[in-house]
Amino acid sequence: MSYPYQDLVMEVQSVEWTSDDGVEKSITLTGGHLRVPIVTVTQENSSTNENFFVESVTRTTATIGCSSLFNGIVHIQAISTK
Repeated sequence: MSYPYQDLVMEVQSVEWTSDDGVEKSITLTGGHLRVPIVTVTQENSSTNENFFVESVTRTTATIGCSSLFNGIVHIQAISTK
């Protein structure tokens, strides 16, 4: 039997972001991606006005940007194929 998602590497992280981090933060990807993953970022409290975006991605690092100083939790999702 073949499983449709067996060739995927999926990783989820929750990262605490403080205003001391500034408007850019590098996240270490630990999922063992063999290729550069697709990365998304969402904030835990969507009632604030910050916008988060992915600035750059390698197999082991994602650099996330924020539109202003922020204190809270952001969620990182990374997915790639084997």
